[in-house]
Amino acid sequence: MSADLNEERRCLRCLCAGEDQWPWFMRLFERFIYGELSKYSIRPGPERDDLAQEVALKLVNHDFAVLRRHLESDSGYSFKAVLRTVIYSVVCNEWQRRKRYELPVDLAEHPAAGEIFRREWADNPARRLYREVRLTCLLQQVVGGAGKSKAFSILVLRFVEELPVNEIAAQLEMAPNAVSQQLRYYRKKLRAVLGPEVYDEQARG
Repeated sequence: MSADLNEERRCLRCLCAGEDQWPWFMRLFERFIYGELSKYSIRPGPERDDLAQEVALKLVNHDFAVLRRHLESDSGYSFKAVLRTVIYSVVCNEWQRRKRYELPVDLAEHPAAGEIFRREWADNPARRLYREVRLTCLLQQVVGGAGKSKAFSILVLRFVEELPVNEIAAQLEMAPNAVSQQLRYYRKKLRAVLGPEVYDEQARG
């Protein structure tokens, strides 16, 4: 294991042991955290600082569960791989919470709902995050007040994560026919949200 990885692991162990080693942690990872945030068009300022703080809080949660899992895995990989996922989760949660469709993403204009259904539209990290958040909120409109229901999960897995019916059924412990029936039912509502021309092209399958 390299000297850099050894230092990372020593720092993480100290944090898990309750030692106040956040200055050490930030010395190791601050540039990486800010670099990842910049990919989502988060520029220097209070918003970036708040999100960096949220990343730290997520690492503290549940007695440093994220750090402990990384240390116990003994994978030999840098913690940056895990940290990248945490940063994505924090930014995505914040955008969903505040419905921040208008954060400074590099968009020529506000895209139509049908456009963001096309995965190829999301050609950079900021657009991928924008796409996931806006699609999720559109699907919440489709299911109405059932935003935490199994139907909502089916729609997210199908249209956001683009999983096939059989994989959705396996994840949700449902019969494939039951998943297909739910999709057929909600496609009528998708048509109302997206328009018939978008529905015909994007919502089939």
